Amino acid sequence: LRRGNAQRPLPTLPSGVADAASVNADLQRLLAALGTGHIDLLLLQWPIAVLAGMRLFYSRRGPKLPAAFDGLVLALAYLLWLATWASRGDVAMRIAAFSAGSMLLNLYGVVMLTHIDDFKTSTALKALAVTELLAAGVQSIRLMRALFPPSSPTVEFNDLLLASGLAITVSSLVMVYLSLLLNYERTERNLRTMHRKLRFLADMDVLTRVPNRRHFHELASQALAASPGGSAAVMMFDIDHFKKVND
Repeated sequence: LRRGNAQRPLPTLPSGVADAASVNADLQRLLAALGTGHIDLLLLQWPIAVLAGMRLFYSRRGPKLPAAFDGLVLALAYLLWLATWASRGDVAMRIAAFSAGSMLLNLYGVVMLTHIDDFKTSTALKALAVTELLAAGVQSIRLMRALFPPSSPTVEFNDLLLASGLAITVSSLVMVYLSLLLNYERTERNLRTMHRKLRFLADMDVLTRVPNRRHFHELASQALAASPGGSAAVMMFDIDHFKKVND
């Protein structure tokens, strides 16, 4: 019996099971590639999507360059990345193409942000520009590592996928904070504008554009308090029939 068992051939997987396992492995690789492509597309369009939001938020004081250029720059960057994937280049070339496109898009977004009229006075716009500059710096490092790989082992495919996901998460958290800050700045600016208008209506005569009686007494009291004794004077003009001219 032992001799018969020793000579018995080992069991093998049916051909259908082996084919199914091969198809499953190919499908997993395809889904991983498609997942990375979607994440790369999200990362590529992030600076342009943010810029589109800023154009809507600052519709009257936004960049002078038309918004069509934003889509053109995004299309060029995406075509560069897509051409690299279609040519079946190695992983290093794909990373280099994506990093180059992402770096250029982030720098383009920074330049457009600086052309918004409120950039010099808005803390949120400056923080957004710094965020995009940091993102461009990270992509420049990835580009250099892809073009001139180090002697250490190559980063695994799943690690690159995780890094892309973390980049999207961090960018989303930053945008939530900046959105709140932008709304706060707009609300504060509107309140200041309304306060100036109300102050003008309360202090000035709308017809003659001169201080009304209450504001005149206020200005006169300040002038008398700031002047040495006996150095201030009041001059009054009596215009005949001024009511007719005023009417």
